[in-house]
Amino acid sequence: MFQYLNLDAHPGLGKLLRDGETIEDFLNLPLDKILLRWMNYHLKNAKHDKKIKNFDRHIKDGVAYTKLLNQLDPHNDLTGLDDELEERCQKVLDGADYVGAVKFLEGPAEIYGGNPRLNVLFAASIYNACPGLEDVDEREAYARLINHYLKNDKYASPPVPLDYRSDDLYHSLGDGIILCKLVNLCEPETIFDRQVNSWYQADLEDMDKAENLELFINSAKSLGHNLNGVLPKNYMNGNKPVILETLYQLMRDVMLNPITVVNDPSLMNLLVEGEEP
Repeated sequence: MFQYLNLDAHPGLGKLLRDGETIEDFLNLPLDKILLRWMNYHLKNAKHDKKIKNFDRHIKDGVAYTKLLNQLDPHNDLTGLDDELEERCQKVLDGADYVGAVKFLEGPAEIYGGNPRLNVLFAASIYNACPGLEDVDEREAYARLINHYLKNDKYASPPVPLDYRSDDLYHSLGDGIILCKLVNLCEPETIFDRQVNSWYQADLEDMDKAENLELFINSAKSLGHNLNGVLPKNYMNGNKPVILETLYQLMRDVMLNPITVVNDPSLMNLLVEGEEP
């Protein structure tokens, strides 16, 4: 549960440092304290008026979880704040499932029961699925690039054009169609349209989506992309770190591959004396 609580997995953890605090000091904190820092960071952005200091009495009413999940993904609304305790905590479980957290709690009573160990693990599962520490600018940039490159592709619409002002990006790659299109922008004819299960052929079942994503993952790996350990469910669940890293690798190739001497002989002018092309 805690393997991603490090800067290698999520450089955005640096946003949680306090004034004068070093990275070393921060990473030496107990893991539950780092999780509390992470939750309070998002709760402050959500204008929550109460800082949580523990994983029992401060969290068992489900209010902080409700605001956290809404802050991580607006699809998780705040209606649970007006519900009775059990219904509110059930909506928390549903919201955690929506962002891709591991399902291991049997019911809402395990939240409002106030067991600190279970709540630490539950918070960690939400963090692992959706830390929400990436830069919004990166999300917006990738959405704009996808809109630009696929704007005339009838099989990419919908969902293209993506709403770059929202989390549309994370919810639009789960069927694998856009990702397969992007692979072909890196290297034409890597994937043929007939290989892809498309919405215009029939309503896509999860199995069809998983097949598309397996095709994408294998094809991207064949082009040298590092997707070791990445599974179709990471895209189907909208896993933000995986999606951002995948899109960085794809867009890097899309934008840099055309920069060759063959395409632009004037690049020869940039050679240093004695340097080979």
